[in-house]
Amino acid sequence: MSTQKTLEQWLSELDYKYLNSSEYVPSEFALTFVNFIKMVNGAQGESNKTPAIHLKMLDTIAYRKKNHLVNLCARGLAKTTLFGEYFVLYLACFGELPGIKDVTGMIYVGDTMENGAKSLRKNIEYRYQHSEFLKALLPEDKAKFTDNYLEFTNVKGHSFGVKLFGATSGIRGTKIFGKRPQVACHEIGTPIQTELGWHKVENYPIQLGFREEFGLRVKAFGLVSTEIVTQDHRYMIAS
Repeated sequence: MSTQKTLEQWLSELDYKYLNSSEYVPSEFALTFVNFIKMVNGAQGESNKTPAIHLKMLDTIAYRKKNHLVNLCARGLAKTTLFGEYFVLYLACFGELPGIKDVTGMIYVGDTMENGAKSLRKNIEYRYQHSEFLKALLPEDKAKFTDNYLEFTNVKGHSFGVKLFGATSGIRGTKIFGKRPQVACHEIGTPIQTELGWHKVENYPIQLGFREEFGLRVKAFGLVSTEIVTQDHRYMIAS
């Protein structure tokens, strides 16, 4: 009998109470990331105080098991803002994540180029253009924005590129600066196909985590080719 939990079982075990208690201690990465957001926005600040759930979502990156960088979240939790806009800019500024010292590339797959990918690009560019902090770390002559590609070189000379795709785009073989992207994002609800059948991408770590270290061939709905998910090809969920 399978010991894998269903999505409903995982959700039924959720308890957010401890996030607002002394029992919860955010990771160093989560606190660093939130401080980065505040530096990006400067005196203007944010519309709301940082919720504890955002710190917990960021903990997933710091405390991931094997190669999991996955968050399954409800609507309204600002997933795209946190893991799309600020995440791209954080990697552009610092070029690393806990356990990954040299991040040079990322891919983002939205539902369409017009709705998902282009919208993300516009939001990232807006934050950059309105932040003196970002311009100090990412010189303007080294920041490039197009509808399907973003590129930054920070003040230390580290380059970071992001390729943006719609769901019908072929992404197999994608390289940035001659390397496979270390981080990839698919929107919640994207159907993928593996040897175990079809399921939504947000169910991936629950259903397939035990096979991850061997490398898995997956296929996102609408893409022309399958992809191999290995130690150097990670997935993160965005909204």
